[in-house]
Amino acid sequence: TSLFIRNNSMAKTDLTAERVRELFDYCPTTGLLTARITGNKRYAGTVAGTPYVNRCGHKTLVVTVDGGTYLAHRVIWLHTQGEWPKHTIDHINGDSRDNRIENLRDVPQAINQKNLKKSNTNTSGVTGVSWRESKHKWRAYITVQRECIHLGYFDNLLDAISSRNAALVKFGFSLRHGL
Repeated sequence: TSLFIRNNSMAKTDLTAERVRELFDYCPTTGLLTARITGNKRYAGTVAGTPYVNRCGHKTLVVTVDGGTYLAHRVIWLHTQGEWPKHTIDHINGDSRDNRIENLRDVPQAINQKNLKKSNTNTSGVTGVSWRESKHKWRAYITVQRECIHLGYFDNLLDAISSRNAALVKFGFSLRHGL
């Protein structure tokens, strides 16, 4: 079944920081929201949030507030910063369930893309490196702002990886990108 999540992107909502703070306490050490009051299938002192997996297999947490379902990291941003994030919330360490405020940053999607994990469909073990059977060589590439940049064909996997790593630095990608 499909779950409608409010404020998944930059959608407007009436939910305020005051309302969130009325309903939840937030622990910056653990990154967890806990209920402040009992009601609506929630008991005071219990951890709030339900695991959710989107259609791409991305795992995160959601919370229900006043009949709406919201991404927990965005509610935490609202709770701690007093306003909804203006962009995408990036989990700096790549763990979308680690909602410690020190692990969250409000960044444009183009920046968030530079901090992605390795794709589940990756077969070479290295993001941006693939085997080209037609050439019997390793191909290195990098995608920057939706443009695929070909870095070359290589006889040796390590040379292709080295080329890819140099491109990560050149284009300002996170050191954990593709891991």
